Amino acid sequence: VEPMCMKKPGIQLGNRIWEDSNENGVQDAGEAGLQGLEINLYNNGGTLLATTTSDANGNYFFSKDGDAVQTWTTLGDSLQENTTYYLVFGAGQFSLGILNVGGNDYSLTQKGQTTTSLNPALVDSDAGVGDLLQPVFVQGLPFVKITSRSAGENISNLDVGFQPLATLPVEVISFTGIEKDCKIDLSWELGYAENFSEFEIEHWGPFQPRQTLASMSFEEGRSNYQFSGIRGLGVQNYFSLKLIDQDGSFEYTQPISIKLDCFDGFVYSLFPNPSTTGTDLTLQFNPESMPREIRMIDIMGNILFKEKNIDPMSAPSRALNTQGLLPGTYFIYIFDRRGNPYFEKFILNE
Repeated sequence: VEPMCMKKPGIQLGNRIWEDSNENGVQDAGEAGLQGLEINLYNNGGTLLATTTSDANGNYFFSKDGDAVQTWTTLGDSLQENTTYYLVFGAGQFSLGILNVGGNDYSLTQKGQTTTSLNPALVDSDAGVGDLLQPVFVQGLPFVKITSRSAGENISNLDVGFQPLATLPVEVISFTGIEKDCKIDLSWELGYAENFSEFEIEHWGPFQPRQTLASMSFEEGRSNYQFSGIRGLGVQNYFSLKLIDQDGSFEYTQPISIKLDCFDGFVYSLFPNPSTTGTDLTLQFNPESMPREIRMIDIMGNILFKEKNIDPMSAPSRALNTQGLLPGTYFIYIFDRRGNPYFEKFILNE
């Protein structure tokens, strides 16, 4: 008699995306699910494994290729036991802190809020936004890092809340910026405003966190506002207005991007790109604008090479050794003499 082969039970990750209408970071009774949010599943090395979309109730899950509402990149693939994964939410829908789904704008709700619930993990929000210390594929996006359990043990409490942006008694009909003498001047115009309080100007760069630059009070009867002489954070600069009502509720304008052409004197090139593993890359600079620091990092954010305090009179090129690197995507980070960051992606093939 041959022994019977029992099929091993599967594994599942997932649960619910919801609209945190009272903005307390907790799934309260009656709060609706959020439909149409894209969720991507990555392995610990940054490879995209599968995608899905939240359903009409906000629910989602990952298990294996062939299960409903999941698209896996490899035929027959599935979740593995005791393996680390990244769930990334809203790729292509979440940009500069704002999620747009179904024509509505949302911001990510507070993570890990404590409650009097017998099991707080079932009702809190689990995602945070990836920063520069996180792998490249989660930077700027809501994500959860999770390790699967043994076969048959599902993890069904990976919930993420988004709060709707308020509708305030103010309309910004234009928000623009221009470069002037290597600084930035902002201006905005109101269509109407009633019982409104103030504006906060928020400023950030590709490698600098969002920060409040200044605040300006609303003046009854005034429709045009300016803020001038802003020092850039680098070549690319982003701005948004935080509109604050008298009751403390707020919403953001859509971000604008301003490029400072005065930084374009910093010139470099990286070649060959793409390249092959084991081949030296050449990083060439303008001799009149040598960098202060160079870093090579992998897709997980690990620093593979770093040269600091570069002598401005040194040779205007660097040979970057790729010996021992696996095929894949890598990044060169370059900081000019003022500390402004630049980056270049390069591909290594076999």
